[in-house]
Amino acid sequence: MTVYFTVDGTRTFQVSVNGGPDVALTLTGSSWASPALATVTVTLNAGANTVNFRNDTAYAPGLDRVRV
Repeated sequence: MTVYFTVDGTRTFQVSVNGGPDVALTLTGSSWASPALATVTVTLNAGANTVNFRNDTAYAPGLDRVRV
């Protein structure tokens, strides 16, 4: 899965797929105006899936889009 994001500095998302365990995705960028990208390997089911991005303890990066 490719995550497109904006951030000036370093921030973290926790990513969970289909209610599974969180995977920390630490992202670093240099602009809130130009999206950067990061890739993370996830296991998806055939058909519908749920992907949850969150950070319960700090500000997360700006999420621009997700490509599977």
